Amino acid sequence: MKNGKTFERAVRAIQEWKIRAGQNPLSYDFQCERTACVESTLDVVRAMLPYHTQWKHVAGTLPGLAWVWILSTIAQSAPLLEYLEVIPHGGYQTYATVNISLSSVPRLRYLSIPLNNVRLVPGVTNLHGIRTLQFTGGAMSVEDCMSCLAHCPNLEICRMTCADQLRYNGRGVGNVIEATHLTHFHLTAQHDAAACFDRLYAPVLIDLEILITARPYPGTSSRWTHVRSFLERSKSPLQSLVVDNPLMGEDDLIDCLRLVPHLTSLWIRSGSSLTDRGIGFLTLSPYNDICQDLQTLTVSAGERVCSLRSMESLILSRWPGRRANLMNDTEHPSPMWKRELRKICLIGFAFFIYSFELPSIQECIDEGFRLTNYL
Repeated sequence: MKNGKTFERAVRAIQEWKIRAGQNPLSYDFQCERTACVESTLDVVRAMLPYHTQWKHVAGTLPGLAWVWILSTIAQSAPLLEYLEVIPHGGYQTYATVNISLSSVPRLRYLSIPLNNVRLVPGVTNLHGIRTLQFTGGAMSVEDCMSCLAHCPNLEICRMTCADQLRYNGRGVGNVIEATHLTHFHLTAQHDAAACFDRLYAPVLIDLEILITARPYPGTSSRWTHVRSFLERSKSPLQSLVVDNPLMGEDDLIDCLRLVPHLTSLWIRSGSSLTDRGIGFLTLSPYNDICQDLQTLTVSAGERVCSLRSMESLILSRWPGRRANLMNDTEHPSPMWKRELRKICLIGFAFFIYSFELPSIQECIDEGFRLTNYL
């Protein structure tokens, strides 16, 4: 459905398509982004609602109210639905919460919903078909997230935003949730989501993103070891890690990095920023081989601060240029170790403008090293 076509014709086309399809599954892909078309778009959506038991594929861009109608209908029953991708256009925050039970979509394989008025209810029956769940609106709780992982045993990609304060209590699942097919797990939480990692087992995970906005209580200094315990338990072949967690101290993060030797991409965001000591742990030496496969490193400035000199040492220890064959301060041969670093991105560091004045950094850049910065 394109914006330039008359909506009356689109309504008639939907009705004619249903007649021709008979009892066969139906697919819809919408592209409507003009605010002036909202009322006409709702007429088109209203025309397709009676056929929800035949929906197989529903995706595209629609006004928020149209998606509320569609999702409310799916919550009743959509037994053939395999693919649902919601892209909202316009406001949707004021609409009532829609609860979708996975039992109403038994064939679902792909679900992507960014709306903050939709909550997924896993139910009690395992759904073996689901491969992708992307629920990033914030209406989910930690308990909802864990229940989804528990009841979708073949899930491969899971991206969840948990804003609800409801704490996970383990109802309906065992002590360990075996997500043996999970390869990508992105969790954003406004509260401590330790339970997600205390119970999760994901032995094939290659991509992990942890964004937690909760702050530690003033005066507390306890360790946040939940991700480390998860990695020890799962032995995941992690390749990409993004971490932004003020609850996780510098030592907690370094302990995690020692458990993922094949990591190729690392983003340390502001909530988990490092001091010179932390950067030193990432600097390779004959006595330190942490994350030797690392190719891309992104570091955001935060409450903990590192210096240009410590960053220089890190770069020189990992860049496979001329200086890799020499000691930093002599002309004697340097001990050899694996050097795969190709790019560093620094975000919010004032010292970036001075880095090009260091001959060693400039030499690496001349050899092809990529150093970028965002203030």
